[in-house]
Parts: sequence; C-alpha cells; structure tokens
Amino acid sequence: MPVILDPDAAAVYQAFLESGRPPYDTVSPSEARELYLQARIVTNPEPPELKSVAPLAIPAPGGTIPARIYTPRRLRQNDKLAPCLVFFHGGGWVIGDLDSHDVVCRKLADEGEMIVIAVDYRLAPEHRFPAALDDAVAATQWIAANASELGIDPGRIAVGGDSAGGMLAAVVTQLARDKGPKLACQLLMFPNTQMGGETASLNEYAVGYFLERHTIEWFNAQYAPETVDRASPLVSPLRAKDFARLLKTT
Repeated sequence: MPVILDPDAAAVYQAFLESGRPPYDTVSPSEARELYLQARIVTNPEPPELKSVAPLAIPAPGGTIPARIYTPRRLRQNDKLAPCLVFFHGGGWVIGDLDSHDVVCRKLADEGEMIVIAVDYRLAPEHRFPAALDDAVAATQWIAANASELGIDPGRIAVGGDSAGGMLAAVVTQLARDKGPKLACQLLMFPNTQMGGETASLNEYAVGYFLERHTIEWFNAQYAPETVDRASPLVSPLRAKDFARLLKTT
C-alpha cells in the first residue's frame, strides 16, 4: 500500500532531501546538534507573542538543570493559578535543546493558555541513561513542589514531549504514580515507547522516510548501550506491566 504524506510533511521531507544534509549517524554528536538546530529554525512557523519568556534554573542531584518558562498573554486561571505543561524536547536523547523547541513551546503555551516549562535535560553520549530521565524526574518534582511560587496550579500539572521527549514524559508519568507528584495529563507526541525488538513498521519504513532505521539504532546506542536493559520500563515504557491510575481523576 503506497504511503501518502500530508502536504506539509511532504514539503518538509522534500526540503530535507534537497538540502543534502548527512545522516546524523555519520557525523559527531556536536555536529548533529548543530545540523538539527539549523533545520528546526528553517522549518519553524512564526511564533506567537507571549507575555513573557524567561530562563529558569532547577536544582537537581545531577547539577542545575537549565529550563525556560513560557507565560502566554491569556491563562486559564483558578484562584490566580494556571495549568502547566512540563515539556521534554525530542532528538533521540542526543540532539535538541531549549532553542530547537522554542517555537513549539511558545505555541503550546499560547494555544493552551497555560504555562509551559521546557527542561534542558542532559544529553548522550556525554550523559547516558539514566541521566536524561533523572533530570526529567527531578525537574517535574521541583516544579510541583514550587508550583504556587511559579503561578502554577499543583492540581493541573502535565508532562509532555515529542519523540524521545515523549518517552521521558511517559516514564515520568509511570514513576509519578507511586512517588508523586500526581499528574493531570500526559501529552505524548509521536513518542518512542520501546527500544529494540522487531516491529512491522520498523522494518517496512526502515529506509526512505526521513528517520531511517540505522539512524534510530545510532540514537539508541548513544543513550542506552547494550549494557543497559532495554526491556526495562525505564527505557521502554510500553513494556510496563500496569498502566492503571497513571493520572489524577477529578
């Protein structure tokens, strides 16, 4: 069955092909990060105007985590407190940062009428598993503990992210069920929910669809080398045994 791309997706894919950009797995991680940032800037839409965008430093056992807090002009407030999305960027745990996903976070804040806090977790291969997850958990816990001071409703905290960031959000949600904080929502944008194994889609779309199998395997190796148990729900949240009671109920 032929694959028909959405027109916007097809345009982005065509621009990628015409750019002649090398695959990420053929360059160094630092070069891959620069290539990724350049591509994001070119394809980003115009960002909406917000009330404020400010840096935030989150204390954590692994060292201070850089973050960025986005406050839109309109907020869905209860008693002067607003909902918050804690956002983890994608990029295979190797590439991506606050700047690569700046426009995404601005749009989420503006259209969701909520505070968005983007977390700049540590990247592989300099910091392999579980560094990124540790930062994601620590940031979420700190934001929840300081919610009122940040203008956030502690009962309306969500986590989310795209790709690798979606995986981090899914694992944070599973851990938060037992350890807190209780989360209201998870926003998983094309998340990587399991690492390794054979699936029909992984084989059928291995080549020719932008993110190819050999590149996925390179990202996996940078973050979780073979010494890591990739079947663990901490790496592959789809393999958790229990998905009940992940989110608070009203």
